[in-house]
Amino acid sequence: CIGESDETVSCNSDSCPVWTDWSDWTECSATCGGGVQVRARECVLPKERISGCAGDKDQSRECNTNVCPVWTNWTNWTECSATCGGGSRFKVRECVLPDVRNVQQCPGPDKISEECNEDPCPSLTEWSDWSECSLTCGGGTRSKRRECVYPRNSVKNDCLERLEISESCNQQVCPAFTEWTDWTECTKTCGGGVRKKVRECVLPKSVGGCLGDSEYEEACNEQSCPVWTDWTEWTECTKSCDGGTQRRERKCVLPNEKSALFCPGPDNEERKCNLNRCPTWTSWTEWTPCTKTCNSGMKTKLRECIIPKYGNQSLCEGESLRNEVCNTEECPSWTEWTDWTPCTKTCGGGSRTKVRECVLPKSGTSETLCVGEKEATEECNLDTCPDWTDWTEWTPCTETCGGGNKKRTRECITQRNGDSSCEGEREEVA
Repeated sequence: CIGESDETVSCNSDSCPVWTDWSDWTECSATCGGGVQVRARECVLPKERISGCAGDKDQSRECNTNVCPVWTNWTNWTECSATCGGGSRFKVRECVLPDVRNVQQCPGPDKISEECNEDPCPSLTEWSDWSECSLTCGGGTRSKRRECVYPRNSVKNDCLERLEISESCNQQVCPAFTEWTDWTECTKTCGGGVRKKVRECVLPKSVGGCLGDSEYEEACNEQSCPVWTDWTEWTECTKSCDGGTQRRERKCVLPNEKSALFCPGPDNEERKCNLNRCPTWTSWTEWTPCTKTCNSGMKTKLRECIIPKYGNQSLCEGESLRNEVCNTEECPSWTEWTDWTPCTKTCGGGSRTKVRECVLPKSGTSETLCVGEKEATEECNLDTCPDWTDWTEWTPCTETCGGGNKKRTRECITQRNGDSSCEGEREEVA
């Protein structure tokens, strides 16, 4: 045949819409622990076109998913740099970084300081006058002092200076005594007398008196004269109350066995004692109620010791309290608790129950029931039930025409150790 079998003509010569380049990713919304960053682009349309570009206008991605660093606890305050007059102290903490690279430091300072010990420091007084010399001659010492004065509201703090100084004094030669004279005659022939001896002070020029005594005394003729010994202690009274007697003695001590002297007066004495009335018991009280209604309790009765107001203050002889066993019959008792019933709910807080029975003794004489409750109830399955989050927005349609689809999703939120299943679908397509 003459001519071409195919023929081609131009169509849809309008310019196509195009996307601009993606923008840079935005800064991550979190520096650690997981954040989000976003980028965008725009669709550039020719004048002749109305419909847009195919694809998403925005994109997002996760960022900075590394674990965040954390601060340790603050250390204790350091010791103040000054004990008074104003110092400073500080405490520190450390930033513990996770075992990953390029992690930022913890926010906030790792060291803080504060002022301390701002009370005024103590001060020294003026020196006192010199004390009197310890010796009047032959070389002595004297001293003077000053005080460390603390302000009214200050914490005690030593002035760290010497508070006392001393120096030599009275270096001149001392006067001297002559030899002692012989002893004088004793003032008594027995029973202890006194004798003495003397000496004189020989003075050099311009010096005061001698140091020491110019007269010395000592006891003499101390052998015993015939005298009474001291009285012995009074014997124990023959009665503790209602009147008794007690005695004491002494002895005459002679200087020797051949002495004809005797001591004047009696060698023993007797006197009355404990004239006060004796204490007495009251009658016994009635028995107290038994401490138990069964299984052996105790009951008690009492009496009192009546002590005379001005008499013997000792206690009565015998016991003031008596105890006796009572209510010896066997008590009723509980059986063991049953197992807990199943919880009324699997989550969100339910309850469960257990019971026991009161078993009476075989004798049947006890009139009491078991003490306590026969049924116990407690809460159970307190974990929060799993639940869906709200649906996300619909995704853009996969096609601009001719039939596409879009979808949305939701998440099932559960407790850490709870049931992880929510009722319904996680994803919906339309």
